[in-house]
Amino acid sequence: MAKELGNPPLMFCDLRPVSYPMVVINSHEVAEEVSRSSTKFPWSTPKSPTLGTLVRVTGPESILVKQVGGDIPSLARGRRVPAD
Repeated sequence: MAKELGNPPLMFCDLRPVSYPMVVINSHEVAEEVSRSSTKFPWSTPKSPTLGTLVRVTGPESILVKQVGGDIPSLARGRRVPAD
C-alpha cells in the first residue's frame, strides 16, 4: 500500500465503522517525533484503545497495554525487584 502511494512518511487509514482509524508510520524521523514527550503528554503519547485486545495475550499488568502516567523503567524495575 505504501509503495503504491509513493512511500509517504505516514498514512492515515480510516477503517470506520469496522475498526478504529489508524496511522501507519513509515519514517524513523516521524516515529521519533510522534513518540517524543511534550507538554500535553509529558511521558508518552496515549496508547491506542485497540491495544486492549492484547490483554488476553500479555496480561493486564503488561507495560505494553497499560496507560502509565509515570516513569515506565521504574514501573518495570518494580516488577523485577522485590520490595524490602
